Amino acid sequence: MTREVHLEPFLLHYTGRIAIKQRAVGNPLGALAERLRDLAGLNNLSRLGEPAAPAGVDDRERWVVVDAVGWEPDRVLRSLAAPGPAMRDVDDRVRRIKSWPGIEMAEPEVVFRAMGDPADGFRASARARALPPGWDWHHQRTRVVQVEERGRGVLIGHLDTGIDRAVAARMLGDRLREGRDLDDGHDIQEHFDIPRIPPWHGVGTLGLLAADAADGYRGVAPQASVLSVRISPSVVLVRNTALARGIWDAIDAGARVISISMGGAASPLWADAVNDAYNRGVLICAAAGNNFGWTPRCVVYPARFQQALAVAGITRDEGVPYSEYHGPMRGNFGPHVDLCAPTPEVYWAEPDGEGGVNYVLGAGTSTATPQVAGVAALWYERWADVLATSEFSGANAWRRVECCRRALIGSARRLPGQTAFDARLGYGCVDAVGALDDLWKPTLNVTPTRREFVERPWWRTLNPCDDA
Repeated sequence: MTREVHLEPFLLHYTGRIAIKQRAVGNPLGALAERLRDLAGLNNLSRLGEPAAPAGVDDRERWVVVDAVGWEPDRVLRSLAAPGPAMRDVDDRVRRIKSWPGIEMAEPEVVFRAMGDPADGFRASARARALPPGWDWHHQRTRVVQVEERGRGVLIGHLDTGIDRAVAARMLGDRLREGRDLDDGHDIQEHFDIPRIPPWHGVGTLGLLAADAADGYRGVAPQASVLSVRISPSVVLVRNTALARGIWDAIDAGARVISISMGGAASPLWADAVNDAYNRGVLICAAAGNNFGWTPRCVVYPARFQQALAVAGITRDEGVPYSEYHGPMRGNFGPHVDLCAPTPEVYWAEPDGEGGVNYVLGAGTSTATPQVAGVAALWYERWADVLATSEFSGANAWRRVECCRRALIGSARRLPGQTAFDARLGYGCVDAVGALDDLWKPTLNVTPTRREFVERPWWRTLNPCDDA
């Protein structure tokens, strides 16, 4: 039977590597490598990352990555990855790997490539060298300007397209911690002629999150520290292994919140990384995603996971969801949305190419997400002493996530005409004053969210709306 292969609206490019999850913890790599060489022609086995937690606490220690011997990428048909020998080769190897009793999961390392470029949703003519009056309307809307907390003592994980060091230093100073560059995408970029763009997206979201610049530009948590991890050369190009590694890096560094303004389709690797963050008390705030009318309008992963907080947008025109914005790019929506935050027309920093900065009107749920993550960081600062107790640490660390979610969602401000949950807005617009009220202090009266799990044929369309 011939399988139907969909190439849009998300494309996948195979890298010639396969991620494999063992059933048992601590299998000798040497023995596993020998077996995999015989089973599927695989070589150069390595772990995704050495666990910083005690053995058995995180799922990552059971994941390894191997090279497919003799693998060659498919030819390019126009801008698409044509289904051909590479697909059939990887399919065959994955099938053989999964047949071995010692293997729980096998997932090709792929690059998710969106067909729409978020840069198209920005107003290029709106760049400014100085901040205009009223630039902070989004802070007024979320009432960030009315709270005393600034995120001091909280580390935020920032997974994005990288940073411009000069601009980042101006915005954050010594509060910035530059993490690993997990892009590793040169092979795919070169083969499929995908341009490597400047890190305008990563700089913009970083500033919205935690800037405290001399010219007065401020993020939501201007005293928080930020670990910035580069997981992609472009917001429309995401390697499944890189995003998972980025989450684990942020966990190891001690992050309390992770902000992710990108996404794609379901991945077993991503599910395990999200589970580990949740179990360690780390809240993931992720963008619901954007569409151009013809691309998927549902919430993308990892925001689609229940353990993560899915962020949609609300426009400057009070009460109008970003999903109904009259522009080239609009926000995704659906039952997985939790909260919304202001976008578009929110100023964010952009490198000017000479070590300076321009301010440009940001757009998309990428702009909304760091605002929610920033308020989450303020909540973690507000209740730091309580969260350090045994009731919220160790095996109970997941309660931190549930309590923070409870505060953000419970205090969300309903929009005009909104009386209940709205798939376009979630439970309302994030409200810093409300979230930090004593009403939403940490409590033991929370229940855990079910464990995330993804098991779907890897060759399906990379469409987050396809749950079949």
